Amino acid sequence: MRKIKGVLFDKDGTLINFEQTWVPTYQAAALTLSNGNPKLAKDILHGSGLHKDNTTFIAGSTLAAGTNNEIAKLWSRFLPHYTQADLKKEIDSLLEEGAVTNAVEIADTENFFLYLSSLGLKLGVATNDSENSAVQTMTSLLGTAKVDFVAGFDSGYGGKPGPGMFTAFCKTVKINPQEVAVVGDNPQDLEMGRRGGAGQLIGVSSGNSSLIELEAYADNIIDDINSLESILNGFQK
Repeated sequence: MRKIKGVLFDKDGTLINFEQTWVPTYQAAALTLSNGNPKLAKDILHGSGLHKDNTTFIAGSTLAAGTNNEIAKLWSRFLPHYTQADLKKEIDSLLEEGAVTNAVEIADTENFFLYLSSLGLKLGVATNDSENSAVQTMTSLLGTAKVDFVAGFDSGYGGKPGPGMFTAFCKTVKINPQEVAVVGDNPQDLEMGRRGGAGQLIGVSSGNSSLIELEAYADNIIDDINSLESILNGFQK
């Protein structure tokens, strides 16, 4: 096992609490786009991955793991008065604003990233959210900490589970794929790392995937990123 020199994180469900951040964000967006019609908004959400309990998401669903393009394509079936292009623009705007306003951290992001940086690790974030939304969210959470790379589905590298964002991270920070650990709550995150040749795939059970789903991809599984330090220390020796 090579020494780990970089960590590429997923965002939603890994760095921020997925349900607490995205349930109110999606609910507000759907209600706005349905012109305040609560039944239509609920149909939109349940038809794209929100559980009937209205508090959790179906693992692997469009809302849980899809891009804004995929959300717009699905929501357009419920909102035929929008062109898909116009709907995508509205969704981008509503979700970007909501994601920053509603973001709930899983750990103290600023101190967590400061600590990892002090170990000499290169740090990145790869998300199926938009790049602009990811940058805004990370900027609001990081404070004085820094991140070396942020990419979304629209950054030009393709979305997950494709390896494009992983490969771009490696090239940006100039380290070999085998020296990177990928950390995520979804099979798509870990499959991205697998396809890219990551040295370590670490699943976190803080998102919306089951232990069984993560076990099919992960080399290690932890409760959340607060337990990551002990895993990484083992790779630094």
